[in-house]
Amino acid sequence: VYKRQMLKRVVVVTIVFALIGIGVSIWQQLADKVSHEPPAVIQDDPVTARIADLLARARQKQQQGDIFEPVNDNAFYYYSQISELGRDHKQARDALSDIHLKLIDRTRNQIEQQKHAEAELSFELAEQLFPGHEQHAELKDLLQEAIRKQKINQLLGKAASAMEIKQLTTPLNDNAYYYYKRVIELDRDNSSARKGLEQLENTLLTLVESSIKTSKPTQAAVYLEQLDSINPDSKRSPTLHRQIKALRVKKLLSSAEIQYGKKHYTIPKDDNAYDTYHQILTIDPGNQQAKTGIANIEKAYKKLFDDHIAASRLSRAQDILDVMERIAGDERLTGQMKKILADAEHERIKDLIAEFKTNLESRNETRIKKISQFIPGREQFVEQLLGQYRKLTATISDYRYIAQNHEATASVELSDLIDKNGNPVKPGSWSKFSIRIAKNSGEQFKVYW
Repeated sequence: VYKRQMLKRVVVVTIVFALIGIGVSIWQQLADKVSHEPPAVIQDDPVTARIADLLARARQKQQQGDIFEPVNDNAFYYYSQISELGRDHKQARDALSDIHLKLIDRTRNQIEQQKHAEAELSFELAEQLFPGHEQHAELKDLLQEAIRKQKINQLLGKAASAMEIKQLTTPLNDNAYYYYKRVIELDRDNSSARKGLEQLENTLLTLVESSIKTSKPTQAAVYLEQLDSINPDSKRSPTLHRQIKALRVKKLLSSAEIQYGKKHYTIPKDDNAYDTYHQILTIDPGNQQAKTGIANIEKAYKKLFDDHIAASRLSRAQDILDVMERIAGDERLTGQMKKILADAEHERIKDLIAEFKTNLESRNETRIKKISQFIPGREQFVEQLLGQYRKLTATISDYRYIAQNHEATASVELSDLIDKNGNPVKPGSWSKFSIRIAKNSGEQFKVYW
């Protein structure tokens, strides 16, 4: 019985183990089959697929530290693309919030480093992410204030440089005054700019006074004009104007005396006593020395005029009269001079006519040709006349003097003709002709016939 019971147990155990082996084999076959089959594909819409791709790219760039660079290939760019697809993706939203905080921190750091252009760009990106964010107003004020202070410092630096090279009020938009005024526009109470303007005014005052002491009125006037432009209410200005005026008059009077001594009365241009005295009267209309100087010039010219008249230098006398008509303030004096010259010219013309008559009757061919200006063919007529007749009488009539033209006309008639053989000759129509006495191109009176 015992043996039979043991045999049954062995058979049962054998069967159990056989079944277990078969089960394991089947499981293994099933597992192998499953491992060789392709995985099931999860079908999704294109937007979801695009978001997954962008998210993967964004995470990769974030891990690499490429938050904002390179352009169009950074974490910020890819997260922003997800938002633009119109899906409220939590991971993208949280990542952008984190980037936004980094942008704010970066903006603050850039402001501290005075990288204001970069800070402005960072702030603009932050504003694009979350427009009107509660931290933006304070950050914007901080950035604007930093830019303003930097601009002020730059302007103060330029003003200091301009002061060093004496660009005080010129050239336009590049001078110390211009830069200090720009600072005041940005910061009305800026102490550096206020002190700079005060220093600028004191510098100009010093330059004006120095120029006056060294007898440089023109230079002093330039500096004073600059001073008036920056401070029209300067208390020192009126006194300085008077000092410059007195100095200019003094220097001009000295120049005029030298010019007068050289007899540079009205010429050469820009170096004559008359113009210099007039400059003085422009500055100081009541200056008695300048008025006396002009009166002395008129007297000197009047004396020259009289000398020329006395020496029959009528052309030179006319030149003097022309000058006197331009400069003389007394029309009665120039009127008298005109009459004197006209009388002298009249006498000169009458003397020339008398000389013409005398030389013609004396048959002085050389002298006649010297005082005459012949029309074509007339010179040969004179040679034949004087060669053919040994005696003749010239009668002058119808004399007429034209003062405004400085000339005269007359009629001539030849009579009592005796030829070279001693025979009287009855004159023909050729014996009557007209003459005109006028100035030639050399300003000499000639008989035109």
